[in-house]
Amino acid sequence: LNGEKVLQSRLLKVISAYVMQDDLLFPMLTVKETLTFASEFRLPRSLPKSKKIERVESLIDQLGLRNAADTIIGDEGHRGVSGGERRRVSIGIDI
Repeated sequence: LNGEKVLQSRLLKVISAYVMQDDLLFPMLTVKETLTFASEFRLPRSLPKSKKIERVESLIDQLGLRNAADTIIGDEGHRGVSGGERRRVSIGIDI
């Protein structure tokens, strides 16, 4: 791909993910609330709530969303996070 060897198909599937172009996020939730909500569905039920919260906090830092953590996602009628921040929230939900 682009002059480089493509990784084996199996490995490529393990290290990559697809994020939809259109974000389907709740506009009135904050970044932190959105990731916390997603963690309740995506992480194992057996994982304690405190560990899920730790994971969300870590993800917020890894994605560079600390300054936007308490900002609502927003929509056309409500100013919220930037387009890049929305994209990173979507990525955070998927990982």
